[in-house]
Amino acid sequence: MLRSETPKRDPSGGSAKKLAGLREELRRIERSGWSERAGKTIALGLPEIDGLLSDQTSPGLRTGCLHEFAGEGAEAFAAILSGRLKGPVLWCADALAGSELYPPGLAAFGLDYRRLIVVRCRKPREVLAAMEDGLRCRVLAAVVGELSAAMDLTASRRLQLAAESSGVTGFLVQSAWRDQISKSPSAGRQKTTGTERYGLEMQAKAPSAAFSRWSADAARNKDSAASSMTWRLSLHRCRNGGSGAWTVKWDAKAYRFSLVAETANGQADPSARQRLVG
Repeated sequence: MLRSETPKRDPSGGSAKKLAGLREELRRIERSGWSERAGKTIALGLPEIDGLLSDQTSPGLRTGCLHEFAGEGAEAFAAILSGRLKGPVLWCADALAGSELYPPGLAAFGLDYRRLIVVRCRKPREVLAAMEDGLRCRVLAAVVGELSAAMDLTASRRLQLAAESSGVTGFLVQSAWRDQISKSPSAGRQKTTGTERYGLEMQAKAPSAAFSRWSADAARNKDSAASSMTWRLSLHRCRNGGSGAWTVKWDAKAYRFSLVAETANGQADPSARQRLVG
């Protein structure tokens, strides 16, 4: 007869140390979990932000991952980051998103429209399918998708895994909650109600496998020239733990960002409705 024996306790706590080591290794893999081919970053050119997005040896936004954007400047922000990568860019436009893509206009954000491959989708699920196919194509530099409906955790995980496997970077522009605000009873008022804001915050905290989640909201700066745009750029969540909010100005002539001092000139425009990343 076989007889089970009570395992001897490790007085030195070796098992606990091994378990702690394994947990730390898993956290390290999660923080750096993107393919070797995608072991690069896209620098915004602002050390205050770039340092939060990755380690000091390669600061910036990680490639080969999925990143989510929302707000008035979401499409422009996606165009700027796509323009800093080399190679073709697949842009999946959702017919229900309520906006028409104007490729020549992307030049102001550093993205040459001749690099664009535009796919017009009839439904949100077609956008997700086209994005996943594009993210698995190593010839592409980036895939941008405009989505008019909420994306669940399973869909975001599929896109993130596709990006990791190929090294292609994905940018998802979430217009679902932006449209909800514009259609809400308070759309004509300067501020959303407490109930509406609570709902938006809950949507922003919804589970997602995206590496980072951002919003780019309109901001007011009286010193801004006609060739520049000012946004309130918020990093809501990043897999490595970074977060923050900054008022930034985009110079369409120099193709670069600059920080705006947090003074009266750089306060968020009260007439701009706040949007959160979903």
